[in-house]
Amino acid sequence: MKPFVLGLVAALGFSSTASADCLDVAIRAIEQKGFAVHKAPRLDEVWGAQGVTGYRAWFRVARYERGHIVVNMRTNCSITHIWGDVPETQQALRDHD
Repeated sequence: MKPFVLGLVAALGFSSTASADCLDVAIRAIEQKGFAVHKAPRLDEVWGAQGVTGYRAWFRVARYERGHIVVNMRTNCSITHIWGDVPETQQALRDHD
């Protein structure tokens, strides 16, 4: 039982380190598009049949009362898609491209 618990703790520690790195990558991508992060972002793990398959970071950005800009990433932090979840953030992304 002890090796299992130690392995689980090590895996969880690695996961949180990797997710923190991915959050940094997502923040830089949002800032490079000209947005200022307004509130602390949320980072979710994306799960598939084999475990964590990636991350999704949700950002509130300055000048927009509603909605988020969302960054989808693989587990290696490479960005696969940046999108807005309401018309205002969708338009803002189009305007910044």
